[in-house]
Amino acid sequence: MSRRVYMDHSATTPVRNEVVEAMLPYFTGTFGNASSVHGFGREARQALDRARETVASCIGAQPEEIIFTSGGTESDNLAVKGAALANPACLRCDTCLVSIMLANNEVGVVEPIAELSAAAGEAGGAFHTDAVQACGKMPVNVRELGVDLLTMSAHKFYGPKGVGVLYRRKGVRIEPMMQGGHHEKNLRAGTENVAGIVGLAEALRLACAEMPRESERLARLRDRLQGGILSGIADVRVNGHLTSRLPHIVNVSILGVEGESMLLGLDARGIAVSTGSACTSGSLEPSHVLTAMGIPPEVAHGSLRFSLGLANTEEDVDYVLDALQGVVQRLREMSPTYLPAGRQAGHRGQS
Repeated sequence: MSRRVYMDHSATTPVRNEVVEAMLPYFTGTFGNASSVHGFGREARQALDRARETVASCIGAQPEEIIFTSGGTESDNLAVKGAALANPACLRCDTCLVSIMLANNEVGVVEPIAELSAAAGEAGGAFHTDAVQACGKMPVNVRELGVDLLTMSAHKFYGPKGVGVLYRRKGVRIEPMMQGGHHEKNLRAGTENVAGIVGLAEALRLACAEMPRESERLARLRDRLQGGILSGIADVRVNGHLTSRLPHIVNVSILGVEGESMLLGLDARGIAVSTGSACTSGSLEPSHVLTAMGIPPEVAHGSLRFSLGLANTEEDVDYVLDALQGVVQRLREMSPTYLPAGRQAGHRGQS
């Protein structure tokens, strides 16, 4: 294997060197518990406060509205279950909260959250958005979105795993999921992961500062990849909206082959991609996202998600295109059901 290309950044990202450097002092020299009142603890608390201010400034929030957690999953649970416990059936008899992803993790489609949150607000309900895939990839401002609760996770934007954020608009009531100490405004018991939180804040700061330039670069690579797939392989469909989407994701269904077989063929050539979200990668069922979009299961089974990142280049894209064409050709030649282009109902296009 002469080359390795990572195109699964929606699953996770490598920690940036700058982030590692920012974290290192809080593993050794500045190791105090942020709840301790002595000097060691005060140093840790100051780092925590600076990180909270940085995160808040990146998303248009106030520092006191930022709650640090162990990641996106915990933040989602705290938002959804915490709101349900604190506000039983406040929107209607069976609804107390509306929760919609800001950007889908499989196809990259960006939802009109500002309009949706406004509608929920008019009905008197709280609104939560999972922005795990969006933060660091597109501008995210909680005031402009009008949301009450928002989730993010550091490892999706080149920060460490095991640390995330729940934004809670001031005045929104939620109940804690874990009982214990009075950390994070009594909403998340447990000693704060100071090193991880510092890393999250630095990673988000860098992502937001570089976003205009990097988003444009990723969109160019994405379009090069998508165009190459469509022009080089017959019977392909692009899944998702062609314009209202994140700049780094391409999701395609390639008829006549299974996504898992393509993934393994690409992996043998040093290329990392996904057949769906990392959270459901062990499932043999077709993507629920694609089937909910009306894509037939047999077509959804042939889907691949490419998600580009900081280290990817045009040379990487061209290498992937060449490898993918070879993998697809070999698998189709082995398939007892695939008919060559022009002899079946498959098509190029958009779902």
